[in-house]
Amino acid sequence: MRTVLMCMGLVLSFMMAAPPAYCAQDSASFSRDSTRHKMWAELGLSQDQQAKLKGMRKDMKEFREQNFEKMKVLLDKTKEELLKTSPNKSTLFGYAKEMGELHKAMAEHMADHMLFLKSVLTKEQFAKLLSNEFHPPMGGGRPGHGPHGGPGGPPDFNND
Repeated sequence: MRTVLMCMGLVLSFMMAAPPAYCAQDSASFSRDSTRHKMWAELGLSQDQQAKLKGMRKDMKEFREQNFEKMKVLLDKTKEELLKTSPNKSTLFGYAKEMGELHKAMAEHMADHMLFLKSVLTKEQFAKLLSNEFHPPMGGGRPGHGPHGGPGGPPDFNND
């Protein structure tokens, strides 16, 4: 019994020490800037192309943040309405319409963003950016993790 308790204590102490040790790794390797520069290097961007893309990135970030806040307000309003004793269906549909307009604006902004990228990049660079080889698969494709090829995904994604 004493040995079991000692082993459990040792395992627990290791589990508590591992996360801080992992987090103490060089944070630059996980930063968005290093990822962006790695992507730029893989695409072979010129200095001129990089300068044009830096300004565009800031614009996209501001647009996303503004829409995120607007969407958050609408979701909170929807939640408040649903928590009422008798929610008003037309009010909920009004919030849904506003959310749809926000989604439309975001999709249109993304289309403009992609057209700008297409104007800055060469044909080969843009094709590589859109290719599946350039982006790692989402979800890691681990078995048992949803629709990424594991047994937990829909039947058409399984390799049965």
